[in-house]
Amino acid sequence: MTPLDQIPYRRLFPWLHVFRAIGLAFSFRQLLVAAGAIGALWLGEFLIARLASDSVGTVRFPSTHLQLQAQLLVNVIENRPSEIRDGVTPIPVFSLAAISDLAGPWQDITLPAIVATNSNMPASLRWQSAVGCTWGASVWSLFGLALCRLAARRLARDEEGSFRKAIQFGVTRWRHGVVAPVIPAAAALSLMGFAVLLALPGRFPFAGSFNAVVATPFILGCGLVASFLTFATILGWPLMLAAIAYDDCDGFGGLSRSYSLWTGRPWRFAWCVLMAAAGGCVGMFVAALLAFGSGHAADYAIRLGMGNSIAAGWAGTTCKFLIMSAITSYAFSFFWTSATIVYALLRQSVDGVPLDVMAPDDDERPARDPLPVVGMPAVNPSEPPTSSATG
Repeated sequence: MTPLDQIPYRRLFPWLHVFRAIGLAFSFRQLLVAAGAIGALWLGEFLIARLASDSVGTVRFPSTHLQLQAQLLVNVIENRPSEIRDGVTPIPVFSLAAISDLAGPWQDITLPAIVATNSNMPASLRWQSAVGCTWGASVWSLFGLALCRLAARRLARDEEGSFRKAIQFGVTRWRHGVVAPVIPAAAALSLMGFAVLLALPGRFPFAGSFNAVVATPFILGCGLVASFLTFATILGWPLMLAAIAYDDCDGFGGLSRSYSLWTGRPWRFAWCVLMAAAGGCVGMFVAALLAFGSGHAADYAIRLGMGNSIAAGWAGTTCKFLIMSAITSYAFSFFWTSATIVYALLRQSVDGVPLDVMAPDDDERPARDPLPVVGMPAVNPSEPPTSSATG
């Protein structure tokens, strides 16, 4: 009988690897990269607000609101006395909303896109949202690739990756991360444009009505395909970046691998996502407990050491901001770490590629031998070439 400690649970149940994201996401390098993403999103939101000529509204990324969505599992009780409420100690509160808040990168892309395509919104807000969606996609194409690369190295080689190499990887492959979701989005827009052209003859009074009836099935088909492409892009977008980071492929390669993997194993994909959501709640609860402890310690030190109430208030506000930023950074880190693990599991299930197989870094690739010079015959240097006599 095999002892319990020798049973290969992860080999029998590969989806257990998803729970490794709870610990891997606490990597300092990944938290630092995620904090950089927060800063980039916040900078974009600030510039969009400054450049907007109309004050109807301003696009806001869900992850960079005033409190950086820190109510994931941490809330400050509003009805406490002011002298206590001004402290820095957060109260951990478990909330089912943490599942949706963990998908911050998804929300940063989809919510501005929904506003941009809503015809009931003012034109100025729609343009701002379109710019915000573009900015969010660009930011996550860089920082998301860096986070996926760090997670892939931890998963495949069980070693810490270099912060510099991860950022360099994201910068050099940034265009691939942008192109991957743009291809199906452009195809969906093209199909809708074609559907509009099919519907234009309906403006004619007599023949237009008959043409509209004939063209309706084609219009419906275009809408069906466009909806599928949009839905598949939203679901597969994290896997696209994970594929580029894990296998170092281009944008089209990330797109095709993402589609083939999650459509080839849809139930396994759904199960892994569900387990990732459960693991995310556990990880966020641990992060909330750490924030609770650090907030208590900082609150005690500030109240005991600072006699100036104004300075203590500023210090408390700064501590709250840092705690909220750290929790949001962990949510981002967990999102991309779990996306990388889910991609590796689906790749192993569909293509049979082990988890420890990943593309090497640029400096780890063997140098290519120079191409041989062609068109010149080999000459023995010890024997001088003989000249042929003519005539």
